Amino acid sequence: MQKKELVTLITEQVYKKISNLEKVENKKNKESEYFLLEKKVIDSYIIKKLYNQGYDKIKIKADSIITAEAKDFIEAKNIYLSKKS
Repeated sequence: MQKKELVTLITEQVYKKISNLEKVENKKNKESEYFLLEKKVIDSYIIKKLYNQGYDKIKIKADSIITAEAKDFIEAKNIYLSKKS
């Protein structure tokens, strides 16, 4: 194997490891973050969209109304819901 091929191979492996580490770090950051949702009425569409973006912790206003379908989705996916006072 020539030097150039070896350097290219090592560089590719390093970039893959860095990419994997960044993915893990981003996942950890999203797990610890709350998404502040300041809406009066919260339906399942909003919750599903946030969940698909990686948010499993959502903070809502204390006077927000959550639809029954949204509550079912929150329970099914174990989404942590916190009320902001």
